[in-house]
Amino acid sequence: MARNEAQPVMVARGQTVSGVEIAMGEGVPTVVTGRVIVNDGQPLAPTPGGGGTFVNARPDDRDFQGGMTAGSSVRPDGTFRFLLAPGNYVLEARRNQPPGQGTGNKEQYGMAKISVAGETMDVSIVLGSGATASGRVVFEGETPAPTPPAQAGVPMNSPDGFGNCRSGQLQIAPDWTFSVDGLVGNCTAPTYGMFGRWTLKSIVINNQDLRNGSVTFEPGQHYGNVQIVVTDRKNELNLHVTDEKGQPTREYAVLVFPIDKSKWEAAPQAVRTFVPPSTEMIASMQAMATASGRGNLPAQLGRETVAGLTAGDYYAIALDDIDNDSWRDPAVLERLATAATRVTMSEGPTDVNLLRLKLDDVIR
Repeated sequence: MARNEAQPVMVARGQTVSGVEIAMGEGVPTVVTGRVIVNDGQPLAPTPGGGGTFVNARPDDRDFQGGMTAGSSVRPDGTFRFLLAPGNYVLEARRNQPPGQGTGNKEQYGMAKISVAGETMDVSIVLGSGATASGRVVFEGETPAPTPPAQAGVPMNSPDGFGNCRSGQLQIAPDWTFSVDGLVGNCTAPTYGMFGRWTLKSIVINNQDLRNGSVTFEPGQHYGNVQIVVTDRKNELNLHVTDEKGQPTREYAVLVFPIDKSKWEAAPQAVRTFVPPSTEMIASMQAMATASGRGNLPAQLGRETVAGLTAGDYYAIALDDIDNDSWRDPAVLERLATAATRVTMSEGPTDVNLLRLKLDDVIR
């Protein structure tokens, strides 16, 4: 069975649900054994001071196809053991050094891809330091570049939704050149801004913009001349929503999500939601602010705008309501896309006119 064929089962408190059918996948579970070795081919030595080494097995496709996620600690001799259903998997080994052991990034990483088909197999995973990178943050626009922080998070996500993209902190110099270590996994650019008011425009590695692709960081490799480009031009989607009578309304929930379906599960930021405060709520908040002597509320509070989107193609849809879980479900997004409006975001403001729809009419 594939994950996208699964059906939700609602169970209320104290309720007994019957008639649930579980389809079993065909195939014999396979014993997968292996050994974690260091990059010079030697067996893994125990980590002094209590550091641990772990191996995770995750399906190597989005629909699982009968696969399962599993984890195993590594024995002192470097060996590990899994019992896995048939399918394709990625084995990821990580070793964390205890505090006080060495300098720099404290994690070592290794990866191996396997195909489980019912026969016992043995795997070796080479453990090494993550990749390193260096480059510059480039500011575009009329606003002078701000004073850089000493450190900043790396603006990258996992494109497959499994969270295997990881890194250390950017070490930033006064001229906005940077270095970073501990880069591991398959990574792509996110759909949100960074450095406060500045919006992320691109991340270029090996002449490839990660907004339109991804890179798999190889342990021990160095990636030079990386450019993180940000702009002071706000990418804002200005919303103009009308009800079924054609009248402007502020009673709606808007979802904005990428045309590229592979990004729907990449990170929570890939799907944006916006619910405007009602006119009554704004008036009440203004009255409270005036009474307390705080003056006027920020002008942006009343704006109907989705800010911080990177340039690209999106779906936008206005609904009468949506709960916190529905918009995270790719199957729901698939249905919403059929009724959504396509919007192309470029640098600067973009306007979109939306008719408020009933959620039940769209997804039923």
